[in-house]
Amino acid sequence: MFRFYILCFLFVFEGHSADIESTLKNYFNSDKYTAFQKDWQKHRKSYENAIKLALKDNYGYKGMNVYIRKSADAHRIANGFYLSDGVVGVMFHEMFLGELPHLSAPEVTFALASNILRIESGIDKILIHTRYTLFRNQSDVIYGNPDDKNSPFTYDVVDNLGNAAIIAENCKLTGYAITKLSGQSVDIGHSTFAVTECKFSIEISSPGLGREPITAQYFNQPQSKSLEKLISKPIREEMLPKLQATLLTYINTTLIFQERLSEYRKSQRKMFKESSKYILKLIRSLNKQSIQLNKAATGLQPYHITWNVCVEKACPIHVGVNDVTVYGLDSVFSAHRGGPFKLQSLKIGEALTFNYVQVRGKVHFENETIKFTHNFFAEIDDVTFAIEMGFSNQVQDSHFVDWRSIELSIMDFKGNIEERMNANSFITGYLYNEIPKALTEYLHGVLGVNPKPAKLIDLYSSWSREKDDQEENTEEISSDQSVIGKKMYKTDKAKRKKPLLLSLNKHHDNGHISVGSDNRDEETSLDDDTLNYKKS
Repeated sequence: MFRFYILCFLFVFEGHSADIESTLKNYFNSDKYTAFQKDWQKHRKSYENAIKLALKDNYGYKGMNVYIRKSADAHRIANGFYLSDGVVGVMFHEMFLGELPHLSAPEVTFALASNILRIESGIDKILIHTRYTLFRNQSDVIYGNPDDKNSPFTYDVVDNLGNAAIIAENCKLTGYAITKLSGQSVDIGHSTFAVTECKFSIEISSPGLGREPITAQYFNQPQSKSLEKLISKPIREEMLPKLQATLLTYINTTLIFQERLSEYRKSQRKMFKESSKYILKLIRSLNKQSIQLNKAATGLQPYHITWNVCVEKACPIHVGVNDVTVYGLDSVFSAHRGGPFKLQSLKIGEALTFNYVQVRGKVHFENETIKFTHNFFAEIDDVTFAIEMGFSNQVQDSHFVDWRSIELSIMDFKGNIEERMNANSFITGYLYNEIPKALTEYLHGVLGVNPKPAKLIDLYSSWSREKDDQEENTEEISSDQSVIGKKMYKTDKAKRKKPLLLSLNKHHDNGHISVGSDNRDEETSLDDDTLNYKKS
């Protein structure tokens, strides 16, 4: 039955695709488009240079007469970030950008007639200030001078608690924005700007112990990709207002196109309207299919960590998350800020957003003296994916961008502030890793995208800094897009002992750390997607 609905969906989707393909090809092959392109080409180079200089001089600085509303912790990129390097587990807390980096040698390609503005730029060194907590066994500690052959966190000169600075160098900022004629200037819509190709290192310090900081290359490729996503959000929030202000300041389309402006604007508006209708049909089909197939909810893979911490004997501690269910797969909507564009080929770029995702699950903790399980509930707003749609191959790319905010509640939790912070970071980081993967698989399945092979990376990061709400004017938003499940709150009222959750560094002993599925009898080592440091 599921395959039948998928085939029906793809058949209808293909019919809509043929209609929109014909409409867009007619536009991009028309005389109006050719004339639009020729008129813009006369001025294009000068405006590209003006945008380039404006971004270089104003990005990361106060300028352009633009006020960007920011919260007090606007540079916070994560409350927690967990990883393993194959020997030691590391939890970073309270991660902040030192300051917004500046752009170096930006390159701008502005094809206004083709509805796209593309930017590629270098970025100055980025510093992330944070605190860390180590999950390591005494048998893993190395006595001697640090070198590049081992994890920097295995050395005895690195304390179990301390401060760290994560350094990102040689980064690039790349992506494009959909552009559209509006009034006497140009508006920016859907964008894909992101930080890429960073080389990460870390500086570790232990305050009050009189030790020199240790600096080392760190983070493997999957971990670097996740860090780049965290960095990209505040950088993107600075980029878009400055870029829009630049266009409003320098570009006067009345002077450029004169009496032909209204004609170009009318034909472009018609094309964007047809594209918006196409996306709307797609979203209605997605949400309808989710309801009909009872696929508005999905389960997530369990996750656990086990390690030994005693000094003289083995006493394993187990922390895990299981029985996790995600609701809200039928809440997809689009702000209709994307549209068709043409560079080498004709595509539609758009953002699909899961409006309201709810999560229910259980977190458990166990050691020799205590064992407890708590229910938790999370609400995640605006989980956004960027898609690119071709016509011969349908949807060609779909990838997770970010979410706007997350609220997490652990039922009947009675631990202290530090334990609650660690528990929240652990759960939120688990959700940050698993929810994008589950929703990506869902979108790939219904849209016909060939999923890329992916491993469960041992990297969990919490991202709770809320983005300021932005009101968007949208066309033809269907009530089908606002189908949201009822909130589900359940509290386990059973009496429980006072938890000692994640008090991780009081004792250490010879032992092991293992992660994987929630089967404690089948522990697995930290070999997948790690830095692969060998124990000395």
